[in-house]
Amino acid sequence: MNVDLCNMLLESLSPFKASSSNDPVQAKLKARINWNHWKFCFLNMVKASGMTGEKELKALLLHCGGVELQKIFYDLPGAEMEDNPRALNEPYKVALEMLDDYFTPKWSMAFERHLFHKLRRNRREKFSSYVLRVEGQASYCNFGCLEAKQIAIMDKLLLDAPQNMIKREILLKKDMNSGDVFAYARYYEAIIKTRAQ
Repeated sequence: MNVDLCNMLLESLSPFKASSSNDPVQAKLKARINWNHWKFCFLNMVKASGMTGEKELKALLLHCGGVELQKIFYDLPGAEMEDNPRALNEPYKVALEMLDDYFTPKWSMAFERHLFHKLRRNRREKFSSYVLRVEGQASYCNFGCLEAKQIAIMDKLLLDAPQNMIKREILLKKDMNSGDVFAYARYYEAIIKTRAQ
């Protein structure tokens, strides 16, 4: 691989930051979100780099993750290769699995639903972005069938819809789902933006 391309890819990824919240519940939630986002960016960088060697990828993961991620990783039981025989053959895969396990708390429907119901739209957040956040959190909640999940999402969106136009659309249109709300919100936001220009 081209050295310049490799350096450019490495520079494009900031080190991992878990969370700075003093509230342990919020800190754990923020760390999970930050890990998923950082890992997504890292996996894209790995794909673009073309690297495939397990040992090199593990080293790259920990190097790019920075000091905070290295400390978390080496504090995990089984992080040392001699403690984990599978890590000798697949060090990168094992490292990713261990970090995923660490950042993904033991699943609790009650906790995930609590977070779902506690979600609020940020003042400057576009409603379409909020729709995606609500859908993302709903995927952790195990509402049961897809229909029950859509009902919970639609109820949440109706309560938090910022403009009467969006609320009216949700209330009047039969069989609307969150995808329809997202599309309508994008359309409505585009109209508002055009009027402001």
